[in-house]
Amino acid sequence: MRRVGKFWISAWIVGLAVVTQPCVAQTKSAARTEPAAVERDRSKIAGEWTISELVIDGNPVSAEDRSKLRVKNEIDGTWTLISEGRSIGGGTSTLIPGEQPKQIDFKLTRGDGAGREFVGIYKLDGDRRTLCFAARQPEADQQGRPQSFTSQAGQQHILVRFERMR
Repeated sequence: MRRVGKFWISAWIVGLAVVTQPCVAQTKSAARTEPAAVERDRSKIAGEWTISELVIDGNPVSAEDRSKLRVKNEIDGTWTLISEGRSIGGGTSTLIPGEQPKQIDFKLTRGDGAGREFVGIYKLDGDRRTLCFAARQPEADQQGRPQSFTSQAGQQHILVRFERMR
């Protein structure tokens, strides 16, 4: 797999898996994290996924490299990123489905970059889903959260499109 630097590898590892299975959000606004909406999105996400597109800071990752990756999501909110049959990361996440676009916050708890936090947006469309995220920036408005599903050079956004495995 092409070397892209530890930060980006950690970041896209998290992104690949994070939208895959979130935990119920713990926020002050119940409307933003309605438990029924969180559970509905969780059930849509549970299962195994391949990566159909991965763009890191405007740089597309090759189909050959993407084909080595898959994400397995459990209904209990846990997820595992698998590369060539080996677990390489996992973590926890919080969905905020009441925002437009839907938002996600996540933390890598195992694997390269454990402890790093990210903020992003996601959308679900049947057997497809999309995630765009960036490293949390506490001093920035919206903590650096992307506002659109794009990854252009210099943005430091990671865009991931998934397809459900059959």
